[in-house]
Parts: sequence; structure tokens; C-alpha cells
Amino acid sequence: MNVGDRLKKYRKMHKMKQSELANLIGISRSYLSELESGKKTPGPEVEKKILKILNSGTNLQPKNVTDLSSDGDIKLLYKKRIISDMQNLGTFKNEFEQLIDIYADLLVQYRNALNKYQNEKETHDYYMLDTGKKPPIILILENLRKDIITYSDRLALNPKSIQGIEFNDKPKSKLAEALSNFG
Repeated sequence: MNVGDRLKKYRKMHKMKQSELANLIGISRSYLSELESGKKTPGPEVEKKILKILNSGTNLQPKNVTDLSSDGDIKLLYKKRIISDMQNLGTFKNEFEQLIDIYADLLVQYRNALNKYQNEKETHDYYMLDTGKKPPIILILENLRKDIITYSDRLALNPKSIQGIEFNDKPKSKLAEALSNFG
């Protein structure tokens, strides 16, 4: 079975649309279609991503966060939502993959820290009254919030951060720049 057949089987097994699997891999839907039909073969970098997904053995299409069993599953859900949000805003580029990965990690860490805090809230409240200092979990949550805000700005997920982004990917020639100054 070739990579295209495996992709198609995986996608159908997980009831995913081509666009959803393509977003997860970081390729266009049309390229995924060509891979599935055998018209094209993936390059080494894309093949590595595909094999990682195919060999994960997990359903990357969970219904909601409560259905998820591991941090890896939750991270994939966050990553998918981030990419979808960026595509809706018109700010997604494949070059952002590493930043998206870090941002998704931060969201998982924040979720875990918040759950830990909520489960031990009475202990932390007592600690604050007794010593007058913030418990370490509160400091962790505060630092994670700052990092999350920083990365959401870098990924242009905040309305204010979108204002400074130029959406034209093609660099202008000197002639085009000169002509645009006349118009």
C-alpha cells in the first residue's frame, strides 16, 4: 500500500475531510488529493509529517476536550483550532508551524496548571493567608498567561496584532512600487 492509499484509508477511518487532514499535515487540500490519487509523491519533509500522523495510532479528530486521554491528543486539537483560526483570519503560513507547536504546548501547560490549581484551591488559599506570598502554581499560571499572549500576538490571533500585518505575500518589484506611488 503506497502513502496515498494509506492517507486515504486513515482519513476515511477518522471521518476527516481532505481539508482537515491537509491542515493537520500542513499542505494544501489539492496537494493531498494528488497524493491520495497517486499523481504525486511527497517530498522528504512532507513524508516525515505524514508518517508521524499515520503512525500515531490516535484519532486526531476528537469531538471535544473531555474525550481526550492525553496531552498529545489535546495539543493536536489545539493545533488544529489554531490553524483553522489563522486560516479564517487569512494569516496562516506553513512557516508558522514551529510557533503554532509552541503555542499549543503553552495552552496544554496552562490547562494542566489550571486544573491542578482548581483541584488544590483550598490548600493554595491557605498558603497565601499563612505566608502572604503567592503559591508557585499561581506564579506558573501568570507566566503562562504572559507567554500565551505573546505567542497569540506573534501568530496574529488577536485583532490588534492583525493591524500591522501585510497580507500580500508577493514582493513588489521596484517598477510596481514606483507605479503604485503614482496611483
